[in-house]
Amino acid sequence: MTSAVCFPVRSARAQGPRNAAWEPVRPVIDEGCMVGLGSAAADALARILPVLACGEESAIHVFSTASQASFARGAPSAGKTMLAIARDEEVHSDIIDALRALLPVCAEREQLRLEARGFYLRLASSDPRLHFLRIRELDSAVCLILSALLQSGAALEKAPRLRDIAARIRSDEARHVRLTRRYLSVAELPMHADDEVERVRISLVRLLDRIGGAFEDLGTDPDRLFLRIQSRARLTGAESRGEGEPDFQ
Repeated sequence: MTSAVCFPVRSARAQGPRNAAWEPVRPVIDEGCMVGLGSAAADALARILPVLACGEESAIHVFSTASQASFARGAPSAGKTMLAIARDEEVHSDIIDALRALLPVCAEREQLRLEARGFYLRLASSDPRLHFLRIRELDSAVCLILSALLQSGAALEKAPRLRDIAARIRSDEARHVRLTRRYLSVAELPMHADDEVERVRISLVRLLDRIGGAFEDLGTDPDRLFLRIQSRARLTGAESRGEGEPDFQ
């Protein structure tokens, strides 16, 4: 059961048809995950994880809601896909929660939590398509963040179990981005979707800039990372149509 950092979380496992094949594998999280991680890097990771934790909790809500809406409108393929993503996000949330328990207590943890919670609350919208689009963009940005933390020479390179966990989450999030591109067809994209994408990413960079030093302590150039997050291509052509992904019914 996910313990909430920013939002109350209802388990995605309680939703949809029962199917054991949908249950993601949950890695063992123990002190061995921290082997190879220096004290400065551990302190830095303790500052970054609350932001990621809030994002996972928000994603659980959004993808669970999308799943329920899909089943309700008679689109079981989309419903099952969204539910599987929600369950992945729940596993990610549990992983982050377990890792946070192994890391030093960050002096500014509560302030970071409040700032992250405020950021994700502002993503909410009465238009579910817009909320979904915003969360999808954050999943894409998380892929960039994890790729930066996993680059050669970064601190996670010396902590093999932690590195493998981060790589698994990055792989999951990249798959989510591919699948959700298909979920929102061109016709369903909200007006001014490109502008919305830009606003979300700029707002995320402002939040992350608060902990830019933590990325440096983990061997990542925050300026380069933030530039990559902000320079995301516009939603046009094959990308917005999700070409190459399976059709939803």
